[in-house]
Amino acid sequence: MKFLEQTITLLDQKERDDFIKELKKQQDSRKDVELFILLSKNPHAKASEIVGKLYRPANMNAYHSLRKRLMLLLTGFISMRGIRDSVYREDYAPGLLAVARFMLERREYNMAGFYLRKAEKASQRDENHDILESIYNLQIAYAEQLENNLNLVLKKWKANQEKYLLRQKLDIAYAVIREQLSEARRHGDILDPDQVINTVFREFDISAHEANNPSFMFRIVSLTRSAIVSSKGYYVLESMVLRIYNRLKKAGAFGKKDGHFELGFVYMIAHVLYRNRKFSDASIWVNRMNEILPPVQFRASFYYAKYIQLSAAIAGFSGENKSAIELINKTLKSPNRHISNEERLNMQLNLAVYFFNLPNTKKPTKSFEILAIQMRF
Repeated sequence: MKFLEQTITLLDQKERDDFIKELKKQQDSRKDVELFILLSKNPHAKASEIVGKLYRPANMNAYHSLRKRLMLLLTGFISMRGIRDSVYREDYAPGLLAVARFMLERREYNMAGFYLRKAEKASQRDENHDILESIYNLQIAYAEQLENNLNLVLKKWKANQEKYLLRQKLDIAYAVIREQLSEARRHGDILDPDQVINTVFREFDISAHEANNPSFMFRIVSLTRSAIVSSKGYYVLESMVLRIYNRLKKAGAFGKKDGHFELGFVYMIAHVLYRNRKFSDASIWVNRMNEILPPVQFRASFYYAKYIQLSAAIAGFSGENKSAIELINKTLKSPNRHISNEERLNMQLNLAVYFFNLPNTKKPTKSFEILAIQMRF
């Protein structure tokens, strides 16, 4: 599938309808609309089929020119949609930066400064150092027009430069580690993840202090976890995750904005302890997941459903099937919209397993019947 067709398939129906409305505002847009509708209906159609429907006699040169124009219009539509949405969400830094550039081009410096400040605040919160680099460059270039304190902006630019370069170094290190682990998995080799990480850190001169970045280390641990789990090396994983988490915790690396990463670490520790059949220790760690984020944020997080299922699994393997059943039943009856249908189906399947461990044999059958009904398309 070509880029134009592939891009079209990514649009939902409302976005397609909105794009058609935008196309109709253009002069001589009839062919653009026709091509877009044809590709929307059949993105796998051959060029010869489409040309015959658009031009009589067939004109391939005109068709290719039309495709290029439609791709440009579609790209512009998606870009403007991002800018438009950023104004309402107030947290989409690239879109806010685009608006600021537009204002600078129109010499609306007061409004440009407003959007640059909003983009800076959003980027600082998300640690988006590449966007901050662009923001500070604009604030320096237009310091007089924006009435900026140049010394203050230069100070912020220099501090961001250090973080920006470090992030680049960490991203490259992550890519190298990922490649080495993938290569080992392709050849059936078993690598020591600590050895791989330490070797890459030495190669790129990454200090322990620089590595105390929760986001980066979470990516590294998640990556090595997937490689280790495939070989069932849970004891190696347990040691590694505990050591890295304790190091980050001791260094005070987890700030308020890093709660989601800490939650991920604690879940991985609880899960690997469960895999190693250390159910008492796993129960302690899974209960810690409740303490990291405020209750409302925790229930809305990606890990809440995993927390429920792991808690139930620990209870089930500890001989407390009734507790596991009560927990899963309570969750399934809750209106929590953040729990996906896939997770609910997994819970239903696990519920059947817990019922199998009880004397009453009718319950599992009923549970499987419910699951079968829910899985029908």
